[in-house]
Amino acid sequence: MNISIFISLFSIVVSLLSLAFAMYSWSNANRPLVTARVTSAGKAGALNLLLENTGNRPAKNIVLKVNKKDVENAQLKKEIPIDASRCFFSDVLIPVLANNHVLTNAFWHLGHNNSWIPNAKIPLSIHYEDLDGRKYK
Repeated sequence: MNISIFISLFSIVVSLLSLAFAMYSWSNANRPLVTARVTSAGKAGALNLLLENTGNRPAKNIVLKVNKKDVENAQLKKEIPIDASRCFFSDVLIPVLANNHVLTNAFWHLGHNNSWIPNAKIPLSIHYEDLDGRKYK
């Protein structure tokens, strides 16, 4: 085999591998990144559930999934507040959340006898898609 043909074939392979890596890197860098957290809203003790898209592409079909027992275990009285129940168990699908935007919903307020246990954690999974239909969790 002629050395020039070998070098040409090797160059084609390296170019194709570089293209594949560039496409893979672009798809991972250009995606939505949705997070959820509970924050206090002012001095009144109100709690809000924030859903943020910190990625650089919009997210669609966002669904929050949580185990009911985990939410009950984070409560002092083991009964889920109405606001928290609406956030987690109402089968709400968020159609679109633009990149660098925040969605806020009332979660509950502190100071009642059926309040949250301090520093309690609720395992939560967020299922969503990007505009091309790729699914993330």
